Amino acid sequence: MLRIKQTMELFAFFKSAYFEARHAISIQKRILVLVAALLVVSYSNAVLAQYKNPGDAPKTVYQLSGIVIGKKNAQPAAYAVVRINHSRRGVIADEKGFYSIPVVAGDTLYISCLGYKKTGFVFSDYLKEYQGDKETQFVYVIHYLEEDSVTLPTITIYPYDSPEKIKTAILAMGMPEGSPDDLARDNLDPEVMRYLMEELPRDGKESVTIGAKMYSDRVIAANKVATVPFFDPIAMGKFISYMSERSRDKKEKIYNFWPDEK
Repeated sequence: MLRIKQTMELFAFFKSAYFEARHAISIQKRILVLVAALLVVSYSNAVLAQYKNPGDAPKTVYQLSGIVIGKKNAQPAAYAVVRINHSRRGVIADEKGFYSIPVVAGDTLYISCLGYKKTGFVFSDYLKEYQGDKETQFVYVIHYLEEDSVTLPTITIYPYDSPEKIKTAILAMGMPEGSPDDLARDNLDPEVMRYLMEELPRDGKESVTIGAKMYSDRVIAANKVATVPFFDPIAMGKFISYMSERSRDKKEKIYNFWPDEK
């Protein structure tokens, strides 16, 4: 019924667009009407592709509630992070390790917490063996995380109890050999700079600067009218390519937002 209704609406739109283009006065108006019709067709195909097969119908949503605890000590894993792959959904457990999140049959949960090994949880497999009442759509589970030991690097403590002693010790270490030009050339070597950019994490100042820039761009763009360059063939080609990729991703269920996890 949904597909028949959308087909009838699409036919009515084409009919009105045809008569509008037929009685249009200017060629530019006809082109705009035809371009709008093409955009509607592309969007309709993307929507109808989601319900092309009977298996693509909306799935049953379950409310999954669980407790995350340690496998050996049976202590709650406070503030454990629960993420669902192929989506941007997630939740953080409370201090008692309890969480609750809506899931569907095809979801896979990834649970991580400081001091424990990351683990995966396939909801479909658990649902098949679930002994509770499945008709209520409320499912409960207990996750057991394996404890993980973290090895910290060695730290050397020097017996310097005053700034003067620290300054004297640093001067006694000696300066790197070579002229200032050679030292600067070594420090600005492209390989060294590339290594630093890839390995050094972002500091707080850099993160705040990037966030402020993104917020500023969003505020400025909010007061601007979005324009669509219909008469630019390059821009229209990119737009059609983008819509085709989105339609393919929806059809093939490509929603992996956590590429680091398989």
